Amino acid sequence: MSGSINNDALSLALATLAVYLIILWYKDPSYKYTIMLALAIGLSMMAKLSGGTVAPAVAALFILKLVKDRKNFVKYIPKFLVFGVIVFPLGIWWEVKNMIKYGMPFNYIPPVGEQLSAGLLARIFDIRTGNVYPCLLSNGDGYDEYNVFLGLFKTSLFDDANLGQESANINLFAVILFAAALILAVLSFIAMILVLKDKKGIYDMSAEHKLLFGVLYISLIISYLSFALGSNNYSAMNFRYIALLIVVEAVFLGVFADAIKDKQHVRFRLFAATVLAFAAASASTYILLGFSR
Repeated sequence: MSGSINNDALSLALATLAVYLIILWYKDPSYKYTIMLALAIGLSMMAKLSGGTVAPAVAALFILKLVKDRKNFVKYIPKFLVFGVIVFPLGIWWEVKNMIKYGMPFNYIPPVGEQLSAGLLARIFDIRTGNVYPCLLSNGDGYDEYNVFLGLFKTSLFDDANLGQESANINLFAVILFAAALILAVLSFIAMILVLKDKKGIYDMSAEHKLLFGVLYISLIISYLSFALGSNNYSAMNFRYIALLIVVEAVFLGVFADAIKDKQHVRFRLFAATVLAFAAASASTYILLGFSR
């Protein structure tokens, strides 16, 4: 996303900051962190409304704090009022203005770009592909990418581009990158399940952090699928709408890797090798792309 000149990177940066700030707020629910958290979420939503997908996870920690400190329930009320007074006007003023002034629906998506004609079942279950790059008619392919999971995964690596058209030397590294990323995606999901269900203290993650990242993962997936499948726009499947998922996956993978005490263990070696393959293939792919231009 560093090469994009739009609002996605800003929204992602602010949403990531909000995740960090809610962790600090849970430790110290002061006005300082309350205001900073509200600004981070509100400004993230102002940059792009999807920045609000962090809100359910933040609300979960708000509720957990209230439950654990219910004897002092009253002291949180003014802080939540301050939070709401800041976050709501910042987050939705643009949508409200356009709805009042122009009659634009609150979450309007203009029908621009490639329009998909595949049915819902094909968009979910048809994962046939002969190309690691997103398939697009504009790239010379026979169809526009329509499977939501392939669209998500491919755009996370290559956005909308067929990098092989820039240089055939890229293709080998792109395939390695695709394979390594797929392994890491599966590992991160397994790691998340293992960490969240852990009751023996094998993995070093507190209950509040499990709640935070678990709810965040679910809300990101639900928001993304609702948006991607609710629109016929190919661009609605782009990874940028769920990019915060990288933060969640990185946390669970990090906790999982730390729990492997024996760094010589085959599991850790395979994990490390996959990470190195991903990093090397990614660097090689985009360095070659730079030289090809």
